Amino acid sequence: MPAALSPADVAECAREAAAYLAASGLEYLGARMCVVDEGRYNEIISRIDNKATLLFGRASILMRRLWEDSGGETVYLTVDRHGGRKFYAGLLDIAFPKADIRILMQTDDESAYRLSGGGREMFVRFKVRAESIDSAVALSSMWAKYVRELFMRLFNDYWVERAGGLKPTAGYWVDAERFLADLRAASVITDAEIARFTRVK
Repeated sequence: MPAALSPADVAECAREAAAYLAASGLEYLGARMCVVDEGRYNEIISRIDNKATLLFGRASILMRRLWEDSGGETVYLTVDRHGGRKFYAGLLDIAFPKADIRILMQTDDESAYRLSGGGREMFVRFKVRAESIDSAVALSSMWAKYVRELFMRLFNDYWVERAGGLKPTAGYWVDAERFLADLRAASVITDAEIARFTRVK
């Protein structure tokens, strides 16, 4: 990464971003992701049948890393709400079994919690449309979409190589139906392969 800029372009963007952040009293420390490929996604959904629980499970991996790497500094974390789930105290208790969890707020639009223990403290809020009020969430969303596009590029390269002349897919449901039909017509896919990367209903 990145896939569409030269190293010189990246360096220039990085200098400009660093200068802007410094002027704002901010510092970019990095990005972490927890990628779930289509096969793993389908496997988990077939067991738990709940997308919001899957999302929290993956997010909690990253949250625990923040907690462990905080070095005693207080962490303030904003998370985009996971589907229709409104309340997270029970899930946080499972993810952080040694932390004391205090509910600060639980409304239809936002739930906020304070986690403490072992010399650590973290404030976590789950907010509807969090990217509209928190630039870190917006940046995270951009990172996630970018990484998704890189995976889709690999996915398309694999199938286009097997079925020459195939029109790539963006991976969203309506176009995915067209893509699957094209693969079937080209006789390059098995039912087992279809089951691996199609969504569990």
